[in-house]
Amino acid sequence: MSLEIPSNPVYNTSVEQKLHSKNAAKVYRYGSPKIRDQLRDKCRMRVREARQANFTKRRLAIVTEEFDLDKLLREEVANLESDLRLQEEIFKELRDEMNEWFVQEFEAEEISLINAADEDANNNSVICPICQQCNLSHVIAKENEETNIFKCTCGVSFNNAAKPLALRQILHSQIDVHEQNCDANLTFYLEPQSAYAVETDASVNSLCVICDKCDYFYSF
Repeated sequence: MSLEIPSNPVYNTSVEQKLHSKNAAKVYRYGSPKIRDQLRDKCRMRVREARQANFTKRRLAIVTEEFDLDKLLREEVANLESDLRLQEEIFKELRDEMNEWFVQEFEAEEISLINAADEDANNNSVICPICQQCNLSHVIAKENEETNIFKCTCGVSFNNAAKPLALRQILHSQIDVHEQNCDANLTFYLEPQSAYAVETDASVNSLCVICDKCDYFYSF
């Protein structure tokens, strides 16, 4: 008995089988979408961590100066068990996506800073320079209408000729002047005004600031 082989065989392949084969080939060539999403999330997480670390050093950190994005992506892609060509294709695609995402994040941060600056300019509140947590309250001294008394719930009390908005501007300007020449933190403290206190029979203080590193000093 012999088997007859048809000269023109017919293969019954369903549409589902064709789609499955096509998807399998695509996954083999470009990698699993789940893996690519994990890579993208890990890269974004590392970028955010780097930006957060550098934000404490500078007010507006340009993160691209602090780390190599290409190196970061290659470290993540190298963990894939794939051929070099596949790694390179995934690397290029993720690099383009990360660059676009980074620009969007940076623009969003700039907009946030601009909005915060506008809101701050229209706000007369002054953060207590001693505790740096609560806003200072402001009253005009009864003995001298040109003297303003600032108090905080932390116990701080000092007088100054400037109004709240002017005082805040002076505080910011002196901090900026110091930061141009020194990277150390300033220390704010109160200096008693004994002569004024005797005249008014009250305990009045002046706000001062000093730097232990560069000997910077200013009395407000």
